Amino acid sequence: MLTFGQSIIIAIISSGIAATIVGGFFTYFVNNKLDRRQRIMEIRKKIYSETHEELAGFFDNATLDARQKASTALLILYRQVQLWGSVGVIEQFNKFWDVFDKKNGRTQKEINEEYTNLIIEMRKDLTGENINKKDVRRYGKIN
Repeated sequence: MLTFGQSIIIAIISSGIAATIVGGFFTYFVNNKLDRRQRIMEIRKKIYSETHEELAGFFDNATLDARQKASTALLILYRQVQLWGSVGVIEQFNKFWDVFDKKNGRTQKEINEEYTNLIIEMRKDLTGENINKKDVRRYGKIN
C-alpha cells in the first residue's frame, strides 16, 4: 500500500509525463500548421510576383512581343491565383479583370484604380501591411 507521499510523487510524475506528451503533440501540430502556412505564402509570393511582372506587358510602352507573352502568362497566373490566392486577392483580381476587359468600356482612370488596388491587395496578403495608393506607380497606360 502506498503512503500519501508516495501517491503524490506518482501523481506528479504521471502528470509530468502526460503534460510532456500533450505538449509534444501540441508543438507538432502547431509547427505543422505554421510550416504549411509558410509553404502557401511562398507559393503566393511567387505567383503574385510573376503576376505583377506580366502586368507590365499591358502598359502602352511594352513591345508587341511582350504583350502577347503577357496575355498567355496572365491567364495561367489568374488560374493559379484562383487556387492559391487569398480571398481578397481573388476578388480584386476579378474586379481588375472585369475593368480591364475593353468590351466593358471602362475609363483609364478606372483601370488604373483597379490595377492599384490589385497590387495593394497582393502586398497586404504577403506582408500584412497596407501601402498608400500614391506609392503604387504606373509607368504608362494600361492598354
